[in-house]
Amino acid sequence: MIDKNLKNILIYSGSNPRALISFLRFLDQKGLKYHIIANGPNDSIFQTAYSKSVVFTRKYNHLCIDELIALTTRIAAETSSRAGFFVLPSTEYLNRFLLRNRILLEQHQIKFGLCEEELYSKISDKLSFTDLCEKNNLPVPQQFDTLPSVYPFVAKYKHYLFDKKKTEVKPILVFNEKDKAQFVEEFATDLDSFFYQEYIQGDSFYLLFHFSKDGSYVVFSQENLIQQKDGGSMILAKSSTLHENKELSEGYASIFKHLCFEGLVMVEVKKKGSNYIMIEANPRLWGPSQLILNANMNLFDYYLINNELINAYQVENNYKSEVYYFWSGGFFQNQNSMELCKFYNFTQEEFYQNYPQILTNEIYLKIDTLNIYYNENRKEHLG
Repeated sequence: MIDKNLKNILIYSGSNPRALISFLRFLDQKGLKYHIIANGPNDSIFQTAYSKSVVFTRKYNHLCIDELIALTTRIAAETSSRAGFFVLPSTEYLNRFLLRNRILLEQHQIKFGLCEEELYSKISDKLSFTDLCEKNNLPVPQQFDTLPSVYPFVAKYKHYLFDKKKTEVKPILVFNEKDKAQFVEEFATDLDSFFYQEYIQGDSFYLLFHFSKDGSYVVFSQENLIQQKDGGSMILAKSSTLHENKELSEGYASIFKHLCFEGLVMVEVKKKGSNYIMIEANPRLWGPSQLILNANMNLFDYYLINNELINAYQVENNYKSEVYYFWSGGFFQNQNSMELCKFYNFTQEEFYQNYPQILTNEIYLKIDTLNIYYNENRKEHLG
C-alpha cells in the first residue's frame, strides 16, 4: 500500500520526452500518483494516456519559480497534503533552474533530489568532468590547446550554456575544412568558450549508475547500436554486460563516491583499442530510459526509495542483457532528410534482419503512446 504521507511528484513534460514516458510508466507500475506540467498546448504529452494527469500548461519553454510555488500551494490545498513535493529533475535546463532556486524551493517544501549546484556542474560540464577523469587515471580523448587542423575533432562548450532560443548547445562534430569554416563562422564571437578533443570512432556504451545516500550503488550498461546524425539521439541500443568489467565500473564509481554524489548518472564511453574512453557524463534522466524497464534494471527502484517517493522494499535484480531499446521516429527522421545514421558495431543488414524483434521494443509502440507512434511514423514516411 502506498503511504499517503509520501511526497507529491511533479513532472515537467515537453523535453526529454522518451525518458519521461519511461519514468511515467514506472510510476504507474508502482501505483504512484503524479502531476504533469505541460510545455505549451502542443506538448506531445497530450497525445498520450498521461494527459489526464496534466494539472497546468505553462508558456512554451517557460519556467517560472512563482508559477511553480503557486501550483504546489494549490495542489496541497486541493489534496489536503502536507507531505511536500518532489520535482523530477529530467532535463539539463530544468535542473539548472531548480539548483539556482534551491533555497526558495525548499522553503516551500519542494525538493528535487539533486546534489549541490557546484558538484552538479563539476559532473555535467564537459571540461570539468574530463579533468576529473584524467586526474583519476581514466582514459579521456586527446585534447587540443587551439582549434585543430586534424580531423575529425569535437568542439565542446567548457561550461553548460544555452543559446538564445533556450536550446542546449551540444558538442559539434567537425569532419573536414568545410565543417571547420562553418563552425568558426557560426561561433566567431564565442570560440573562447569551447575546448577541442579528438573524435573517438569506436563502439559506444553507457554505464548507468544510481548512488544512494548510504554510499552504496548499482550499475548497469547499454551498448549503443544506432544514433542520429552528428551525435543526435540514440535510436537503437541494447542492454549490455560491460558494467561487469569491474575495473571500468568501479573506476567511475570511486569518483562519484569520493564526491559524495547521490542520484542517477550516465557515463558514455567509447572503445578505442583495449581502452574505454570517457565521452561525457549526464547526472539526470537519459533518453533511452525505457531500456531500464525493458531489461529489468533496478535503477528507478533505488531512485524512488532514495528520494522517499515510496516506502523501502526488497529490490529484486532480474537483469536481462541483450534486450533492445528502439525509437523508430528518430530513424525515419534521418532517413527522410537523406541523412545517414551512425551505426556502431551493427550493420544495416543486421538491423533489417532483426527488425521484427527490434520493433517489439519500440518506445512509443505501446497502448499509452500509440498516437505518438502513428504520428511520428506517418509524418516521417510521407516526408
